[in-house]
Amino acid sequence: MKIHIYNLSSWMRYTVIAVTLCLTTLLSHGRIFKLTGSGPAGINDVISAINGASIYKSDIVVNGKKGYLETIGTSTSFRDTMKTLIDTYGKDFIKMAGDGMIIGNIDDPAYKTTIMAIKMPQSLSTVIYLIRMTRAGADSPARPAAISKLPSYPGSSTDLGIEDEKTGMSLSFEKAPAATESIQSYMTSSMQSSGWSLPIKPVSAAGQSCMSVFSKAGENCILYVQKSQSGYSTITLLHMPLKL
Repeated sequence: MKIHIYNLSSWMRYTVIAVTLCLTTLLSHGRIFKLTGSGPAGINDVISAINGASIYKSDIVVNGKKGYLETIGTSTSFRDTMKTLIDTYGKDFIKMAGDGMIIGNIDDPAYKTTIMAIKMPQSLSTVIYLIRMTRAGADSPARPAAISKLPSYPGSSTDLGIEDEKTGMSLSFEKAPAATESIQSYMTSSMQSSGWSLPIKPVSAAGQSCMSVFSKAGENCILYVQKSQSGYSTITLLHMPLKL
């Protein structure tokens, strides 16, 4: 198992944090379900080792199925937090790692848990997001209803779709075997052809990533494309109404 490391610029790190904070906003309005268990085996040992504290918990909707979110904050450095996660779950747990961000998956017969650790610029050094979903949700990723109406890059696939019917916000994580510039160009052209405008100029980082904000009557959409595993790019789409 290779751990893919990407040296993100300071701007990129804050962009990742911004997208993550959007994720937190989305999930904080999650519909209430009952899902047995709050985390994977070993997570309590991780929280204890890094002196972490749970700062938010909620039942959510993931790929149209029951899911669970827990947000953990700690003053332990990102490097030490990453080491603790690897010591607990092994290197194969990590699916992507960068300068200030790691994403890993933990599987068991009933659930799949995605762990996302982010280096923060404030005194709260690291924030960990636990997104826990049933196997039914994990095994059938799908775009949320609102995002399914948006253009999609040819050959792309959805890894995770999260939605909140109460606020109308939705989020989709996708990937495609193409360069970030190609995806950005195609999506921008397709969005504009569908009536979306670009109120602000997109910001890019030397072929590694690009973020665009689109607007249309009554709704906004953030498109974030980032270079990922060999030959692939990740596509994050955050769709929200103008008034929540």
